[in-house]
Amino acid sequence: MARSLPARPSVRFLKQEAKDLLRALRQGDRQAARLLRRFPRFAGAPTETIVAADIGLQDVQHALALDYGFAGWADLLDHIDQRLRVGPLQTDDGVQALQWPARVGPGKIRRLYQHFVAGHLDDALLDDVFYALGDRCRALLTVQSAKQGRVICPRCSSVIRRRMQGARSLEELLVCVGCGWRITWGDYVSAYNRKQLNCRNALAPLHVFMEALPRATTPAEKMLAIDTLIHEFHRDLGSGQARRSLAVNLIRGRLAVVAALIESLAYDDNLPPTMRQNRHRWFVGQRQREDWLGEPRQD
Repeated sequence: MARSLPARPSVRFLKQEAKDLLRALRQGDRQAARLLRRFPRFAGAPTETIVAADIGLQDVQHALALDYGFAGWADLLDHIDQRLRVGPLQTDDGVQALQWPARVGPGKIRRLYQHFVAGHLDDALLDDVFYALGDRCRALLTVQSAKQGRVICPRCSSVIRRRMQGARSLEELLVCVGCGWRITWGDYVSAYNRKQLNCRNALAPLHVFMEALPRATTPAEKMLAIDTLIHEFHRDLGSGQARRSLAVNLIRGRLAVVAALIESLAYDDNLPPTMRQNRHRWFVGQRQREDWLGEPRQD
């Protein structure tokens, strides 16, 4: 994989990188040897042959420039000089395009279930909770995709591939070929930090909810999708598994508060008798293709 220059390239850094590569090559490093295979005389040569060859710093610098996509070391330095004279790249507009949805308020979810207990649903409240959970699930999956190297452009939804790893990756400039949106990876990371989007948990429940999102058209189907998500959060609540904290990424509040809410809503044993009856009638009606409110399911 060819190298990409960071947003703010440094000649000093590139010179040090060439020295490090030369040192690694003399120690038999395979990645360093791969770089030298850009020379026709080393194309297809084994690592041992490259390591044993008389290679100097200028050779490594030239190979490094080729790997960055330039004809030679001098061309690479000229390019950096021109970029530094233009000034640092501004990506403020890129940051502004990243608008992350807020977590869902626990009060809304509790009121939704209270309406459920009463035997009727507020359609506006149901839609509010349902689509807010969908927006939050989408944001979590978007950040997870970006961390894995596939950044989704917030303007046109094109995929931007990250190529740099390690500490230097924060300087990588990400540019969307579809609409021109651009941002450094460091600015992208800063945009989602401290927003409960940096999740290391199993995300399968979010995928299940997102699959149900476009198909759920009736109140019964929307409530079923929400209730399934609540059940998934509760499934591992007592065992301390990862999804216990995943609920905090979707529902606003401290872990103890969110856990108490999930515990109170999840299983029939925890629900008032009226809610158990209504819940049973609701989902039996759903399976019979007609919800218990008397509204026929729309195919």
